Amino acid sequence: MKRPIESKKRLAADGAAKRSRWQELVEDRTERLALQNQGVAFTTVRSILGWMRTQGELWTVLTHLKMPRLKIGLRTIEQLQRMAPQLKSIDLLLVQKHCDEVLPFASKLEQVCFPRSSRMTDAGLCATLNACPEFRTLEFMECNQISDISMEHAMMACPRLTKLKLVRCTWVTGKTLLYLSGGAEVGTLNTMASLTGTKQQAVREVAQGAAKGGNGGAAAQRTMREASRDVFTARRTAKIEWLELDQCEALCSASFANLPLLAPTLQAFSLKGCCAVDAKVAPHIAACTKLQLLDLAWVGIDDAALRHIAEACPQLQILGLSSCGALTDRGVWWLTPRCVAKRLSGDGVPSAETASQSQLQLRQLSLRSCGGLTPQSCHYLAAWPRLQWADLGGVAADAAVLRCTGWSEKKCQQFKRTSPLRPQDYRRHSHLRLAEQFGEPQ
Repeated sequence: MKRPIESKKRLAADGAAKRSRWQELVEDRTERLALQNQGVAFTTVRSILGWMRTQGELWTVLTHLKMPRLKIGLRTIEQLQRMAPQLKSIDLLLVQKHCDEVLPFASKLEQVCFPRSSRMTDAGLCATLNACPEFRTLEFMECNQISDISMEHAMMACPRLTKLKLVRCTWVTGKTLLYLSGGAEVGTLNTMASLTGTKQQAVREVAQGAAKGGNGGAAAQRTMREASRDVFTARRTAKIEWLELDQCEALCSASFANLPLLAPTLQAFSLKGCCAVDAKVAPHIAACTKLQLLDLAWVGIDDAALRHIAEACPQLQILGLSSCGALTDRGVWWLTPRCVAKRLSGDGVPSAETASQSQLQLRQLSLRSCGGLTPQSCHYLAAWPRLQWADLGGVAADAAVLRCTGWSEKKCQQFKRTSPLRPQDYRRHSHLRLAEQFGEPQ
């Protein structure tokens, strides 16, 4: 007996719905899954494992997993990794309770976000890092039971570590940057063979001077510091490229004296929410000339500090200055390509076409809630050739000027431009000629 046509249509519709749902879970061959967004109430680990068994084809290719808000144990993590053999990233931020000792992560795991307010200690974290040498990204939020000891150990145990995120960690101080940069004091007695003859002699002189109550001589002390740096460099292989220190209360401007030691590799840096940091941090940030992303939201940056950073970091592509109340129109003007071209050409006044050909690479700029800005800043943004996204929420912005120059407002005074301006566009738009006449704010 043939199956009715309606039943065939229903089965076809069910198959299409299943395929569309699978396409939503798996997009562009990057298999990511957030369990809290699946419309299923996961109240226990058993409910997750039962749902996992019904989605067999998904778990064989899954690489990124985000856990919901529940309690897990050691066996849960082991079962998850056993059912998802290709798993490379796991997000445990919402997990309420877990084992405070060693987390049994697989050795091929590359990215882990530890649970919020985790009680894991230095001993448990160091043991976990020893088992996972392939870690490339580590994220800690409100994890205040660990200390700088874990960070120093992470630099040794995870040689491929490039991204580190520390949010609301009260133990983060300037000493943390010292450990991350490789400038911490290390024992030299066990590594004498790795030093040159001159530096070995300096170590012996300092040791003899300390035994006699002296210092071994200034020259020997200086060579000793160089030897310590060489020893640590030989041991340290991890190179931090992305560092986030958001809302760390213990940080102040003086805490970043060791930040230039990270300059050779640091490309992204965030101090969002560090309210105790002021404009004195600018010289330390300016030493990181390879920065491409910088977020200074809620930091006491003024126009002079912003100018210092803009002149020293020409590769900046994303800049966040939200809620920086000390900024004025002069600070925005110092970022514009016209100002950059003027500084490069000396005292001469460059044309708009010359400004459009400057070396500035900034693509995204956030000025949300910067109360010191006026509508004049919009004229500078309108004449910005390569800028593609600007957040002006809470700012007295002249949206008409931006719309006339190819900008479109997406939401809440967030503007976007799909294509950069060309030099001939300056002759077409009167608003760009008006911005050229503004010059430097007084």
